[in-house]
Amino acid sequence: MLARMTDRESCAAMAVLIALGWASADAEPTMESWAKMRGEVVKAEELLGADVTNGFNPLGSVTDLVLTADGRQVQYVLYEAPYPYSVFGAEDGFASYDNMEVEGGGASFDVVLRLEEEAAAQAPEALRVTRDQAEQRLVSRLIGEPMRFSGNAEREIEDILIDRDTGAVTHFVVETEENSVFRAQRRTVPADSVMIDETGTVVASMQLAELDNIQDYEPALL
Repeated sequence: MLARMTDRESCAAMAVLIALGWASADAEPTMESWAKMRGEVVKAEELLGADVTNGFNPLGSVTDLVLTADGRQVQYVLYEAPYPYSVFGAEDGFASYDNMEVEGGGASFDVVLRLEEEAAAQAPEALRVTRDQAEQRLVSRLIGEPMRFSGNAEREIEDILIDRDTGAVTHFVVETEENSVFRAQRRTVPADSVMIDETGTVVASMQLAELDNIQDYEPALL
């Protein structure tokens, strides 16, 4: 859980959000809405590249997330041990998301994935997923892919929201205005309305125009 902020800290955090483009000054999302979102989900873009630690020593940086076969949940976290981690004996590996805890996240806190003490990191050769199987399940591949809506409208997947505790994919984030430079035009698509077929094509069982009526989070925070 995120620590409770003072009013002064909340104002400062919101200023940082606006400066970084994570929030729109016009939209004026509240700190309550920001805290609610940050307490429930984490953005895939924040997990990719995040540090992995065992609580005492750094293990590496996240290179990708592997979804379950149905695309509903993060199954594995893949990481590499770049310099200087490798100097201290860290090696490339992976871990089940069930054995990871997401720490930090937000305006001034980097996301860190902490491996639980009782869970051992596993070597790459222990991963029981083939290259072909993983290709359709990699989060890094899905971000940037088009999502097809009813009526044949397509929008690019900008991000994926993931339940901090369970690793469940809760929402896909798309840009409703194709040429917009503001994040306030982003909208979430509920994951239970999205299907990823065997070819990797992402299809939403709704029309693009329906999104405005089903938003769980402030669009300016996406």
